[in-house]
Amino acid sequence: MSNIIKSNSEFISNITDSLESISKRTREQRHTKTDTKQIKTRQGKAGKKFKYVDWGTVADWLDRHYPGWSFTSVPESFREYAGYVQGYCQLKIYEKEGLSREIGSWGSKEIILSDNKPIRSDYYKAVESDALKRCAARLGAFNDIYANLDEFYISDEFELKDIDWLIKPGLGNLYKHFVEKKKDKKGFVLHLSKFLNGIESKEDLEKEIKN
Repeated sequence: MSNIIKSNSEFISNITDSLESISKRTREQRHTKTDTKQIKTRQGKAGKKFKYVDWGTVADWLDRHYPGWSFTSVPESFREYAGYVQGYCQLKIYEKEGLSREIGSWGSKEIILSDNKPIRSDYYKAVESDALKRCAARLGAFNDIYANLDEFYISDEFELKDIDWLIKPGLGNLYKHFVEKKKDKKGFVLHLSKFLNGIESKEDLEKEIKN
């Protein structure tokens, strides 16, 4: 029995160590200033100017920090709503610790009108670019520019597809243990999300796992 307890303790420790490493890296990335040469500006409504980075800059950042990343859109999610074209996209990354993660986000592009008629434009491409930036922002990229993105903040609404990376080999046993014992799948994911975003400490997470 003591060997089993020791084995479980080591398993939990290894998992939390990996998550702590990921969390630390995310915090460091979040507080890294964007190179001014990469920042562009565009004219917005009411004469305001907005800062942004282009798709290529985001792709270069992902190449450096998460080699092997991939990005896909969900065609059936694209729609026109309230003067915008919207669509859902997913970014898949591989952490240095060996974990794969999928981060999803909605992107949007305002429909431009001329004489009350939509101007022809590649709205889908713009939506995908916006979604990619939002996904990267959740990893800590360009947060001095995109810190106010609504998708950046943690939500307590989760679906199984959003936590697929948790039930992959390695974290699977931990996930099943928490669900079987506490019957609270969403709560578990919420605590892990807070940990990855630096809101909860390693000790907080271990306490939740053991309770």
